[in-house]
Amino acid sequence: GVDYKSFGHVFTSFPRITIESIEPPSGPASGGTDVIIYGGPFKSSLALECKFGSDSSVSPAFYHNSSKISCRSPALTDASYLSSPSSEAVASLQVTANEIDYTNALPFRYYGSPIFRELVPRHGVANGATTVIIHGANFVPSLSGSARCKFGTSSVDAFVLSSTKIRCDAPPLPQGGVDVRISFNNGHDWSHPYQHRFEYKQVGTISSISPSGGSSSGGTLVMITGSNFIESPSLCCIFGSIKTKRTVWISASEVHCEAPSHHPGVVALSVLNDCSVEKSFALSAAFEFYHPPIVSSLNPSSGPMRGGSLIRIFGRYLRSSDDIFCEFNTGVRVDAVVSPDGCVECLSPPKTRLEADKANVTVGDGSSAIFHAESELWFSYVEPPFVQKLVPPFGSPKGNEEILITGTNLDSSGEVWCRFSGCSDSSADRRIVVPGKSVKNTSTICTSPPQSSLVGCDMNSIHVDVSTNNADWSSQRLVFRYVTTPAVTRMHPRIGMQDGGMRVTVSGSSFEQARRYDVSFGSVGTVPAEWRSNTTLICDSPRSSSPGRAEIVLIVDDTVNVPTDHVFEYLRPVSVFDLNPTRGPLEGGTMITVQGTNFVSTAALSCRFGGASVVQAHFVSLNEIRCFSPMRIPGQTSVEVSLDGQTYYQSNNTTTGMFTYEHLPSIQRTIPANAPAGKAINVTLIGNYFEDSSSFFCRFGTIIIPAEYRSTSRALCRVPASAAAVGQVSVGLTTNAADFSVDRVAFRFVDEARVYEVSPSFVQEGLETVLYVRGANFLDSRGLFCHFGKKYNLTIAQWLSPTSLRCRTPALKLKWSQHGVHVSVTNNGGNSISADSVQL
Repeated sequence: GVDYKSFGHVFTSFPRITIESIEPPSGPASGGTDVIIYGGPFKSSLALECKFGSDSSVSPAFYHNSSKISCRSPALTDASYLSSPSSEAVASLQVTANEIDYTNALPFRYYGSPIFRELVPRHGVANGATTVIIHGANFVPSLSGSARCKFGTSSVDAFVLSSTKIRCDAPPLPQGGVDVRISFNNGHDWSHPYQHRFEYKQVGTISSISPSGGSSSGGTLVMITGSNFIESPSLCCIFGSIKTKRTVWISASEVHCEAPSHHPGVVALSVLNDCSVEKSFALSAAFEFYHPPIVSSLNPSSGPMRGGSLIRIFGRYLRSSDDIFCEFNTGVRVDAVVSPDGCVECLSPPKTRLEADKANVTVGDGSSAIFHAESELWFSYVEPPFVQKLVPPFGSPKGNEEILITGTNLDSSGEVWCRFSGCSDSSADRRIVVPGKSVKNTSTICTSPPQSSLVGCDMNSIHVDVSTNNADWSSQRLVFRYVTTPAVTRMHPRIGMQDGGMRVTVSGSSFEQARRYDVSFGSVGTVPAEWRSNTTLICDSPRSSSPGRAEIVLIVDDTVNVPTDHVFEYLRPVSVFDLNPTRGPLEGGTMITVQGTNFVSTAALSCRFGGASVVQAHFVSLNEIRCFSPMRIPGQTSVEVSLDGQTYYQSNNTTTGMFTYEHLPSIQRTIPANAPAGKAINVTLIGNYFEDSSSFFCRFGTIIIPAEYRSTSRALCRVPASAAAVGQVSVGLTTNAADFSVDRVAFRFVDEARVYEVSPSFVQEGLETVLYVRGANFLDSRGLFCHFGKKYNLTIAQWLSPTSLRCRTPALKLKWSQHGVHVSVTNNGGNSISADSVQL
């Protein structure tokens, strides 16, 4: 231990190495994965190595820096794993710098090399995303988070669905083929490419489909034109969600499909290159399934043998089509159209094409052949109608008159129509069609329309033709003229007195100045009428010996009687007895009841004031009417009554038959302004325009009581105890028992004041003392006073609250009362004293 020999070797010490993470944490069992190891501290050394599990699985490490090295995984030689390559094997990864001392271990997972078997689909849309399913073996579900697919040079996330299936979305790439690989360690190691390349194909286009719809029962052959259609056994068409059983590729620009049965509606028609995958190369357009068309009836059912009748065929689910047709019997087809209102229209062919008097009519088109018919439709060929004469050849502008038309072939179909046209072109907006009746072969009867319903070139002379199918009209046309007859539309007035002489205005139309007019008042008599205009005549009612109703008839030129719906009523003379009230305010508005006899409810019932102001009256009975006085100046005026607006009657009594206008009473205030509810009290009204009358009343709320006249500005009312409950009411005054003052004067009913206690309760005689009173229902008003017995009366009180007040006693004398005085309270200046009092 004293002398040492040197061998020339150096022993180097270094800090203990630890590893913290590795990337990637997995790799294929075949090895060759470049693994990055993070930790340290690392030093560059030839002895720096990585060990994967057993001592035999060692590979040199490459130094990057003191915290990073890398090494390549060796192939896995575990016999148990090699017998089941679809499972995982975990190796402990350690690092050494001297082949003796090893670091801590981190797990490195070995997985079997994936095996490709099938790629579905093997093509997709260029520059579009396609979902791809990869079938194979040795797929590791536990490594799904690190799985990737690579299409060419572009990688995407993959989802490991099972040990035999992976799903990934092919990224958008241009047209062409690319290799497909998979990785289970985030793309560090990729599998061998699939034997078939994934093809990106150009997207095609659909430019048109024909037809664009078909029957919901299916079977419609649809021709689809476009570009870039791909010939493939998997090529198919899908209508909505239903795949066709028959799809034929014609060329890159044409495909034929047979539509399946489908409920009615519009669906997407798609062309798929690979029918097993709906995302593959789908081209779509709109295709409509509609109900199978059904025909039910036609109109007209007959027409002339020359043909050309416009036949309208009705039904359900009828649709427009370029090749729709009508077929007469078998083989005679004519083009048809579907009108905006949903029926099929076509023109009947000449009878010579059919060689039959009757034809069975069917409808069809190119796709659905003959439409289903609920019943057979028949069209008959008949001789056209011929017209010769109409009787009478004229009629009233009001129309509704029967016209006899004669001719031949008028009953060929059992029905007939007459057409009245205002102009020679018979345009639709200038003609009226009416059905005929009493149809025979040589005659029929039609009713003329009102002249006002026609719009034409000559309104007085119109044309009439006939049809036996309401579609084809006779070639001959007859002339019908409207002759104007005077018409009475109004008569005013329609009532008058027995004395006659009522000026009556007759209103109407077609009163020509050159003609003579008389007005008949039934059995009363006939009077001449004076022409004023084409719409107005004037006459005076004749005298009648008795009241009653007379029917009015207009007589023209002594020959034509024009009946009217008007009646003139003769009335008895009126007697007026008296009015109530006989006075009212200058502003008017007083409702006056008029007593008399022979009153009648008429539109002209009225009252006239002072021979000038007329107001409408309201009928109550034969002996009573009511009217409201108009505005007028002060003074007395007459009141007259009229039933017809021309003759007026008034009372002969100058007292009860006259009406006096005066100022409406005005109230300024009441004394007192309040009173206890439930107690009678005298209230003085102060104001203006008070008049002493038998109808002098005051009103408190809804209670009306007699008023005592004191002067033109003062009245006294005795308000009863039952007048009102606690609260505020309006006060009014009237001099005619009808019109009350309109001033906003209020009177207040309050709870009666109560006195419970006074303080002090003893005072020295001869001195005025401040006294506090406690009680209830004290009002904060100028009428609040303290009352001291009968001798001292009132002193002003100061309101403190509804339950307390303060007042000053008078100078009391002991000799006047040995036992003191009673203290009470009033809310209205002494007009009413509280029933409660307290001894002082």
